[in-house]
Amino acid sequence: MNTNGYNPRATAATSATADALAMPEIVAAIAKHMHQTEHVATACLVSKAWHALWTPILWRDLDFDRKEDRLPHEFDRQGQWVRNLTFDMANDEHLALFAPHCRALQGLNLGACGITSENLMPYLKHLSPTLRWLELESYVIQAASLFPVLSTHLHGLEYVNFAFPSYKGPSVLHINALLDLLHNCPSLKEIELTRVNLVVEGEDVSNALMYLESSYHPQQQQPTNITMTTKKARLEFLTLESCILSDTALTTVLALTSNLKSLFIARVHSLSDTGIQAIPSLCPQISSLTLTSCPRLDPDTFSALFMNKRDLWRLRYVDLAKSNINDTALAILARDQGDFLEILTLERCQEVTNAGVDAILRHCPRLESLSLNGLVQATTAGIMEGPQDRWACWQTLERLDLRRLGVVDLEFRFAEDDPRVATNKKAWGQIKHRVQLLPRLRKLAVGVFGVHAELLAGFGVQVRLHTLNLRGLAPGGIEGEELELFVANYSGLKRLILNQGRLSHCTEMIPTLARAGITVVDGESRLWQ
Repeated sequence: MNTNGYNPRATAATSATADALAMPEIVAAIAKHMHQTEHVATACLVSKAWHALWTPILWRDLDFDRKEDRLPHEFDRQGQWVRNLTFDMANDEHLALFAPHCRALQGLNLGACGITSENLMPYLKHLSPTLRWLELESYVIQAASLFPVLSTHLHGLEYVNFAFPSYKGPSVLHINALLDLLHNCPSLKEIELTRVNLVVEGEDVSNALMYLESSYHPQQQQPTNITMTTKKARLEFLTLESCILSDTALTTVLALTSNLKSLFIARVHSLSDTGIQAIPSLCPQISSLTLTSCPRLDPDTFSALFMNKRDLWRLRYVDLAKSNINDTALAILARDQGDFLEILTLERCQEVTNAGVDAILRHCPRLESLSLNGLVQATTAGIMEGPQDRWACWQTLERLDLRRLGVVDLEFRFAEDDPRVATNKKAWGQIKHRVQLLPRLRKLAVGVFGVHAELLAGFGVQVRLHTLNLRGLAPGGIEGEELELFVANYSGLKRLILNQGRLSHCTEMIPTLARAGITVVDGESRLWQ
């Protein structure tokens, strides 16, 4: 008889269970269900074996609270497991806290960074064997001092994102420094640059032009004094936002990145048609193109960009928000790329009328997302009316943005006899009719000024919206018995986005909708995409 409480059968069973739970395939199967940090933390408490297995996973991704000057508890022992570190507003003192412990980072994100070059550069050099992605928004370090270090030491980089503060102006970067980075980091797939002044001067201009000439005519010998740039980079994604760069600078970079699949250019005022029209021949693999808020690009530039490119390009995603594109250029885009387009954004394109939108609707049968937000020269009558098959995309469209189109903005305290209310009600009726003809539509953005009752009535039982983005809902939101009506008429709704920034006033609506499974989000949410 066992008098001391020892049970050999129970002990053996426990040991067998522990051994089974430590098997890699079982741990991998369990990990698929670990979606929250709390779950992983609990797993660390199951046994010594699980503590050893799950601790590295628990500490792998660390978002440091910038309000704290202290490291997390046990960081001195567990910091070795951190692989991805996010730290906003870090300074030299913060770097001294985490650098000794985080010696094998794969990802580093430093937002609004105040760490000086003298301290950050040695740390980056130490991370050279492991670092794969780097995001840096610095108001202290300049691009000219950063890029040589990356090119010389961080050859394993796959993603870099650099932003510099607007109050200091764009950070100057010589084009050779960028070309060195492309050449010396063969794994680099994505670069994002914000507020950078990409400089090409003197001899480099002639070198760049000579190289571009050789790229158009490969049989010609390339100039020997830029041999470092002749190897094509593997870069697939390039973002240039609020930068200063010439046509020569752009085409020089694009000539070396013919594998580009996505090009994002926004708020670049220095580019002209010369640089933009070279994109298709230099980067024929691009399927995602963004050209927004570039004022020097006129309608003829866009016409030439899209004219007769069907055999060269297959554009799936095109964002031309706040551009000077007009109906003629849109018609060319529709005829040339309509069979491939899936996502198109025409937000606040002031030259686009019903005719341009009609060309898109008739020639783009694969569209899944269409933004017509703020087309002041277009009308709901001209766009919404007509038979179902007038919209070639009626079977594929899932997202539609109609804010500031038809339903005009009103003051929150408007009179019911305001003639604009009647106009908005008529526009809403036209929108409702079209929505009912789009069986796959799941996300809708629309203005609701003066159409409160119509909004509550919904779009009909056949329309199953997942996300509704509303511009102009009353300050208090939806209240009282109207909430029950809204929930009943939007039975499939999961997310409601409000643009007016008044969630604090919607004290009744938010918890009531939450109980119905509807999340209310404030502002221009990324969840819309």
